[in-house]
Amino acid sequence: MKFKRLTRKVSQSVKFLLLSITLPVAASNIYIADQYFEEEKYQPAMVEYLLEAEQGSARAYYQLGAMYYLGLGTDKNIKQALMWFSLASEHYYGNAKEIIVRLHSELLPEDVTDINISVQEFLAKLALKSEQYRYIPQINNEVLVNKISFVTQDDPDVLYHSLAQADLDGLDFSFESDADFSEEENYQEQLEDPTKNKPYFLVVDYEIAPDGSARDFTTVQTMGSVTKAMAELPGSHLLQPVFNASKASFVHRSYLGIAAYDVFKIKQEFSDIYHKIKRLVSPLKGNVEPKAQYQYAMVLMSFNWMHREAGEVDGLLKSAAESGYALAQYEYGLKLYREQQDPKQALYWLTQAGKQGLLKAEYRLGRLLLESPWVIRDEKKALYWLEKAAKKNHLIAMRKVAEVKLLAQDKGLHDVNGAMNYLALLEENQTDNPDYNYLQAIAYTSIKPRQLSTAVSYIRDAIKLGENYNWDVAPWQAQLKKWTSGASVTIKEL
Repeated sequence: MKFKRLTRKVSQSVKFLLLSITLPVAASNIYIADQYFEEEKYQPAMVEYLLEAEQGSARAYYQLGAMYYLGLGTDKNIKQALMWFSLASEHYYGNAKEIIVRLHSELLPEDVTDINISVQEFLAKLALKSEQYRYIPQINNEVLVNKISFVTQDDPDVLYHSLAQADLDGLDFSFESDADFSEEENYQEQLEDPTKNKPYFLVVDYEIAPDGSARDFTTVQTMGSVTKAMAELPGSHLLQPVFNASKASFVHRSYLGIAAYDVFKIKQEFSDIYHKIKRLVSPLKGNVEPKAQYQYAMVLMSFNWMHREAGEVDGLLKSAAESGYALAQYEYGLKLYREQQDPKQALYWLTQAGKQGLLKAEYRLGRLLLESPWVIRDEKKALYWLEKAAKKNHLIAMRKVAEVKLLAQDKGLHDVNGAMNYLALLEENQTDNPDYNYLQAIAYTSIKPRQLSTAVSYIRDAIKLGENYNWDVAPWQAQLKKWTSGASVTIKEL
């Protein structure tokens, strides 16, 4: 694109407004961004401005326009600058309209036409996402520096260490269905059975509840028969997550089977698998395509015995995420969150993946809005993301939607019939889940007329199942006591 020399007057106008705005007193992303900018830390400033821009901040729009125009923290890009200034001008922010006029006067006519078209396309794209902007999670900056600890021991990964060495000999070596299998184009599906030892491989995400119990398991990657391994996961009791001296929830990931082997063991016991995987991933190494970077990062994370350089996994995922690859955005965000490296950046990348409609990102955003100590709790926003995932048949999201519709502190979100509709959809596969039975109990005490006998039956099942899984069921027992008289089964009204 050919440009005439931009006048010094435009540059001075931009710089003047950047330097003359007083920093706000309240702590927020925009405040942090301004601090970075004042310290000439332009790249982190741009990250923070982008976070605020996602929430509709006119000031962030202006700052981004100025940074692209002046080449601060990025290469100069008049097209990007005009797009951000146009957003700022829509909100009548500062002298954005004046700057746009001046910049247009310095461009060739054909360039003005091209940029105007791009600006309108950009604005139209943002308009389509306007609904999502209202539901973007917000970080609680006041507690951002605090971390979750795990009581009584230093190592939170008890499940990993205890089950990685479990005696799982004799398992069938065959591929099982996995909800994310086709989505992630799992390289494992190319493997054949090269040995008679029948190994298995399992990567699984799960929630660590405030009582330390492991719940809501979802497979990330599988190879071979993982039935027995998955069956042993419920009932695992871990260390309790604690945040600011209060019980908390956390998301964790475990790598089981051959994923947990060291390089000597995998070479000795399953050398064919070792060489097969090395050959399969060889084309991925050094490939700069976002998909290849993502896949190679997943290999490095999934197999403990794969050689990797310090920071290589983060670098691969970040590069692919910045290219807009949704799966990389999700994995990078979740990794930053699990490792408590940077909850703010974690939330940013998870949100980017969610905005692209990635199922597991939508589900995760919903849970973070309900449970994360770093995220400002918002039941309405949580319901928005969880329902998006539930409509795509995410089973745990369905149950969480029912939970919000029954138990939300915001009574305006209560919808007993809607909750019962979701619970009905879960009847075939959630009957052995304590939470499902508890929610059924609550539902039957909330409908009109109440059906307390049915509710009592469900809550007793919930308590029994919860005890089998080592859950803390004391609150449910207290609830049952309110519904019954002594040791009898006589029902009384609440």
